Amino acid sequence: MADPLTTAAREREGYVELNENRTFYIERGGGEGVPIILVHGWSLDVTYWRQVMDHLPPGVRVWAYDLRGMGQSSGGETPYRFELLVDDLEAFRQTFGIDRPLVCGHSLGGDLAAQYAVSFPGRAASFVLIDAPGRPNLLINPIVAFLLRVALPLLKWLGMKQPLKLLVPLLRILFFSPAWRRNHPRELVAWRWQFLQSNVHAIVNALAAEAYRRVLRLALQEVTEPVTVVRGSRDLIVSQRQADSFVRCIANSTFKLLRGSGHMTPVERPAELAEIIAEAAAALASSRAALPGP
Repeated sequence: MADPLTTAAREREGYVELNENRTFYIERGGGEGVPIILVHGWSLDVTYWRQVMDHLPPGVRVWAYDLRGMGQSSGGETPYRFELLVDDLEAFRQTFGIDRPLVCGHSLGGDLAAQYAVSFPGRAASFVLIDAPGRPNLLINPIVAFLLRVALPLLKWLGMKQPLKLLVPLLRILFFSPAWRRNHPRELVAWRWQFLQSNVHAIVNALAAEAYRRVLRLALQEVTEPVTVVRGSRDLIVSQRQADSFVRCIANSTFKLLRGSGHMTPVERPAELAEIIAEAAAALASSRAALPGP
């Protein structure tokens, strides 16, 4: 494990333009090892990766960025297709000249990483999909997205200053395991504060984009890069069946179950998740070292 104080001191942050959108990012490390890109989930931001980054081996070069309309990134206030988020990831990789990285995505970010593997084959060398829903529910997801798209802005227009408050009781149950909620009241308050600062239009449009994304089951069969699928055993959003569907579709895949963790694995199990990511990076480094030289 890297020393968090030393590692954080080496953290760099800034903004880049991705598809005409101002995007906030953080970067750590500078070694010659496998580069890693971390993609957060719905309504979150880069801060939810920091504990994982603290536990990665020293010298690992890793990037994380805020999806459009979330965290400190702009945009996302008008409807868009899920593929735009995938294009943003490729633009980010190109902007920093990251050659065949390990891409790790959580929740919506996991679905984004899976779509990236299909849309941009060969651009990444390996993937870790964490608590990723996979196949969208083509009945429930669009209905929920439509209701939120109409209801939340309407409540705000009617004078409710923070309409997102209505979602907090449900999301705290869906996101976090009971044990974590009991043992981390301060972190739960911090999550609530962060969520209430979210851009209502941006997170609703992101949810709608994910709800209407295309089904990848057949396309994933063409993915040849190694993929690690991770799920928390107490995840109420992603079922074991959904996680298994990734493993069945992707030939070169493995599955890791983190017992006791809810949907927010990067927060609930940062050290164990960092170990899984480090293992994937080490396996990738070993395979590259085994390749014959020029």
